[in-house]
Amino acid sequence: MKRKWIFIPIITLLLVGVILGSLYDLSIAKALYNRYNGFGLTMAAFGETPVYAFMGTLGFGFVWLCKDYKKGWQRAILIFLAIAALGCCTYFQGRHIFNVNAYNKPKLTFLGLGLGLLIGLIGAGIGYFLFKSSDLTPKQLLFVLLFIAACIGVSVGLNQLTKIFMSRPRFRFLADMDVIQEYYCNWWESGHDVRKLYLSSPVHFPNGDLVTKEEFKSFPSGHMANTTAVIAIMGMLPVINKNIKLRSDVLMGIGMGWCLLLAFTRMLVGAHFLSDVSMGMLMTVIVVYVLNEIFTRVYDKYAQAPQLNE
Repeated sequence: MKRKWIFIPIITLLLVGVILGSLYDLSIAKALYNRYNGFGLTMAAFGETPVYAFMGTLGFGFVWLCKDYKKGWQRAILIFLAIAALGCCTYFQGRHIFNVNAYNKPKLTFLGLGLGLLIGLIGAGIGYFLFKSSDLTPKQLLFVLLFIAACIGVSVGLNQLTKIFMSRPRFRFLADMDVIQEYYCNWWESGHDVRKLYLSSPVHFPNGDLVTKEEFKSFPSGHMANTTAVIAIMGMLPVINKNIKLRSDVLMGIGMGWCLLLAFTRMLVGAHFLSDVSMGMLMTVIVVYVLNEIFTRVYDKYAQAPQLNE
């Protein structure tokens, strides 16, 4: 992505979100809270779909490269990457549809997995039309696919590690258990003590649902860390296929718009505070920026190098 100026307004906006959240997290959460809002729950279930669908596109891309990388070990690696991409889409998208952060219907998880696989296959179909008219060399395409995969993997991994370390209670937990005053904590404060208190023995919400470890994964937002990778994906589309006439910065802006919509709904259903969604997005944007710097240098140096099977 050559148009790196787009990162400046995005990072500025997210820093403002973190600052405002540091001051007004609780007030904003109280004003927005509507745990069973239908639109919010639908976004919780399918808001990450653009990224998961592109995992199917990634998978198809690795299979597409098998016609150019003909050695057995090369094809084995590519097939492994393809299966891993489609498997991640099926498993994570499938589980997210009916878990406690969305429709809360765990008995329908099998149906969610089927939908996850379908979304991945749709992404693979998009990949066919995307790659068949691409003028990138096999090596160039491989670099682009690995860059996108790295953006998703590194940002999500970093986010999950931070969640475990912080254990911040979600607002919906605090509100529904009527313990806002007792156990609310800021994003920089650990919620380990509250987590230990409520998970040491079975505890239920007033509606009968069991309190699980998911209620202590507020900071930072995993939905946002994952979905913000769509900004990198959108920015790379004109690189993959020059028939896409929109500029990278315009496409990244569209991706940012989707992310902001998802961020609002995550606050609406009480799954996250403003600082959670802002920091989740900010972490991914920084990861994308750093990897973009590395990718650009490596891509410019090796894009025209002889292919591995030559």
